[in-house]
Amino acid sequence: MIIPHPDNPSQKAHIALLLLAGFLFILPSLNDGLVSDDYELIEEGRITGVEDVWTFFTEPGHKGFYRPIPRLLLGANQAVHGLSPFGYHLLNAVLHLAMSLAVYRLACRISRHPGISLATSVLFAVHFIHVEPVYWVSARNELLVALIYISILLLILRSDLMSCMWAWGLFLLGLWCKETAMTVPFAVGLLTIYRETGSPRDRVRHGIRVSFPFWLILIGFAAVRWSVGADWPWTSQEIGFGIHPFLILKNLGQYSIQLLLPVRSLLDIFGSDTYPDMTQIVRSGGSISTGMMLIILSIAFILITIMGALLKTGGPTARIGLTFALLTALPYLMMQGTGLRYMYLPSAGFLLAFVVGAKVVMDTWGKSRFTRRHLYLMTLPVALSLLVTLDQTRWWDQAGRIADQVVEQVGTQATVPGIPLYVFNIPRRLHGAYIFHNGFEAAMRFYTLKRMSDIYDGDRILEQNGVIPDGVAVFHLGYIEGF
Repeated sequence: MIIPHPDNPSQKAHIALLLLAGFLFILPSLNDGLVSDDYELIEEGRITGVEDVWTFFTEPGHKGFYRPIPRLLLGANQAVHGLSPFGYHLLNAVLHLAMSLAVYRLACRISRHPGISLATSVLFAVHFIHVEPVYWVSARNELLVALIYISILLLILRSDLMSCMWAWGLFLLGLWCKETAMTVPFAVGLLTIYRETGSPRDRVRHGIRVSFPFWLILIGFAAVRWSVGADWPWTSQEIGFGIHPFLILKNLGQYSIQLLLPVRSLLDIFGSDTYPDMTQIVRSGGSISTGMMLIILSIAFILITIMGALLKTGGPTARIGLTFALLTALPYLMMQGTGLRYMYLPSAGFLLAFVVGAKVVMDTWGKSRFTRRHLYLMTLPVALSLLVTLDQTRWWDQAGRIADQVVEQVGTQATVPGIPLYVFNIPRRLHGAYIFHNGFEAAMRFYTLKRMSDIYDGDRILEQNGVIPDGVAVFHLGYIEGF
């Protein structure tokens, strides 16, 4: 049974501290530019009339995905301020602050210790793994579905009909943001079972009864999704979805390490190519790849064993956090591709379990409750995470500047009307930030509307087709500052 802590007289101070930490995290993003997939998604979300909005809900979008709400918000962004990056990043920043507050509220409902709620939410607000989903406009769907997910659980904990009805509506919105919201019925059922008293059979029955409307909504959504012809995770070539035990264990190990350590920043100490080189080795499938995977699994096993030992005495709060992390991460554990943005929602549960585990360690020093000394000690991981975060934000700022230089350099290139221009040497990534991994052609369509010639990503076309067509113009990008 969940027993929330009594009214916390320091709650306003906690919220103020949380907002301050979150503000420090999001502030650099407001000066960033647009990169990579941002241009493709903004182009796809363009709103010229009501018929465009209707299309968002009746046709699949980017690469077969069915996510009308993010498309609608990007369209609203563009309608208000065009391609000015500030508005896009401002909305992402507001969503992250709202999510941090929602994590705090949920932790308050689950834990009896105000300090645990504060530490969990502040760590969430500044965690280095959140740089990608918050600073990359294209990852807004992760922020939206996470905020809706937590809001649904908060409403379910109220236990009244009106709150449940709001939760049903939010669930549909969540599915329209990203298909990973489909784990909500499981979360609602488990949370209901856990918080209820009585016999196990009665608790399970109540959990099924409360989650049943969510299953009906999910079935209806699946029917609509099928009717519009959108890809499913197991049919999409982009996702590479599959139920393979070794893949699941590998992803579990990789994400566990990345949630605890700033892997990218640490490997960059040895050189900017270290991380991508290691990633390529892991994906190559050779003997070295197998060895690397075994190392990842071994490290992950040690970390998970340590966490398990700590959680053994952590009580229900730690178990709820770990269960939430595993449930919300489950869809991503079955994917070939990995991305830090995928851990945005699961990290909330992981950090709750981490804070409880840290409290268990500190309690061995002779204190049985969460004191001010505990909070002072918790400032260390918060400060370290914020320092790593602020270092990683420079990647995205610089990536945006490089993308602007690319567009400007290509835009000044003279072309012959009717002759396509193929551009080569396009920068793809800068450390962990995308530049033009995708989206180059969409960016050029935005900035060269008056051109009579199409502009193409020559590197990608050569990679896909093996040859470049005859009768085209070719342009190789020159020096780009900062890359």
